[in-house]
Amino acid sequence: MAWQCFKEIYTPTKAKGGRHLEAPNTSQLESIAQRYSQLQTRLFSDLSSEPTMSASGIQSLLKICIEATRRTSGNLTMPSFDDPNAAAEPSTPPAFEALEAEAQNQEWQQIKEYLSAAFMALTPEEQIILKLWHGLELNQADIANILKIEQQYQLSRQIKRLHIYLLKNLAQWSTANLGTELQSEEISQKAKQMDIWLSPHCKEDIHIFLQEHLNRLTSVEVDLVRLTYIQELDLDQVADRSRISKVEVTSSLDQVTWQLQASLIQYLESSWQITLNGLSSTNKAIANFVKDWLTNSLYKNFR
Repeated sequence: MAWQCFKEIYTPTKAKGGRHLEAPNTSQLESIAQRYSQLQTRLFSDLSSEPTMSASGIQSLLKICIEATRRTSGNLTMPSFDDPNAAAEPSTPPAFEALEAEAQNQEWQQIKEYLSAAFMALTPEEQIILKLWHGLELNQADIANILKIEQQYQLSRQIKRLHIYLLKNLAQWSTANLGTELQSEEISQKAKQMDIWLSPHCKEDIHIFLQEHLNRLTSVEVDLVRLTYIQELDLDQVADRSRISKVEVTSSLDQVTWQLQASLIQYLESSWQITLNGLSSTNKAIANFVKDWLTNSLYKNFR
């Protein structure tokens, strides 16, 4: 319960010039202790007197939580709450490993939400450029052709400008909300975080469409897809399980992938208001996208 109260109230902040999180200050500890007492009162309403928890008491409980985490993580050596920035031994993780993991996860969720909002602030054409480049992973020559951009270098510059726009917004938001120093190391780290987020974000609506289309397959087609791409059986095993010939298995799977590709092209042209022009390289990229999605995406359930 102490750790729950800690997570509710503590705001992750980093020591100036450092990479690790600062320990909760006295005011935060008192707020955490007050919250702990409130929850105790709710849980043990039959107590003769209202329970109270002091700042020092909650600090001791939090130390126990960290110590328990340390023991279950392989006897890690951690500096104390009183000296959170003290150097740990070279072979050990920094102080507050459990706390930092939780805070980093919260920070990552905030970053993704902010980047999504910044992405939505782009014009529809700018969003489509990034989705064609990072989502479908088309080459720049094809994208320029599709969007009727005269020179490929103009597209390249535009992609770079959009990356800089997103990165600047993320850096400014991080400074204001996370206290991140805008040194070259931090900016480089934010650029990596943006890159990690950008590709799956640009693929998201395409994946949703493919999943919805997959849900409309016949039961026989669903079974073939499950056996081939989820259970990863070879052709002989799929044929044996399905009680049809290998030729029929191959034909059915080819038909499924072709339908997915054709439907995806139609969807993209309709929703993104573009014309894919039937370019062989574009068709190949879409075919590879569908194959990669069938092979690697974490879809597991069908309606």
